Formats: sequence, C-alpha cells, structure tokens
Amino acid sequence: MLHRFCSFSPFFEHSFIVGFHQQPNWDMLAAQAIQSLALIIILGVYFSALQAFEYVEASFTIADSVYGSTFFVATGFHGLHVVIGTSYLAICFYRLYICHCSSDHHFGFEAAA
Repeated sequence: MLHRFCSFSPFFEHSFIVGFHQQPNWDMLAAQAIQSLALIIILGVYFSALQAFEYVEASFTIADSVYGSTFFVATGFHGLHVVIGTSYLAICFYRLYICHCSSDHHFGFEAAA
C-alpha cells in the first residue's frame, strides 16, 4: 500500500503547489481573509510534511548518482522556499489576526503573496 501511495505522491504534491500558488491571490479578494490564510498555511505545512516523507522513503540517496544529487538539491531548495514562505505567511496571519493590516497598510501581506 505504501508503494501505491508513493506512486501518486508527485500528483498530490503538484496539486498542492498549484493550490499554494493561487491561494494568496484569493486572500486579497475574500471577505474571510483569516480563514483563507490559515488554509494556505495548513497547505504549506502539509506540503512540507509530504516532501519530508518523500525524502525518508526515497530508494536512492544524494550520493547515488547525478539523478540523486539533482533531485535532492532541487527539491531541497524548493522545500526551503516553501518553509520560508509558510513562515512569512504565518507572520502575516498573526498580524492580520491582531489587526495590524488595513486597506492602506498591507505591504507585508502583498510581499508575502
């Protein structure tokens, strides 16, 4: 069963990347910005967990071949990008929650999105 899940793992990860990319654009238009921002943070954490699971379950290592080193370097930088972005969005969530953002004062949120 685990092997069957792993074969669909890239599909699920790609789906979350697409959702992760479109969610901030929706945030500025949605009346419920706090809930939608919480959703994107959950998706970012879930994607990072999927990537960590993929690293643990990979049948090759960084030292195996050019493919292994390319895979781990490329996905590692992408994972770092997702973790930093999720952290920044969590800060924006906190600032939005305590009403630090307004229609005129929201550059941090725009920069994160």
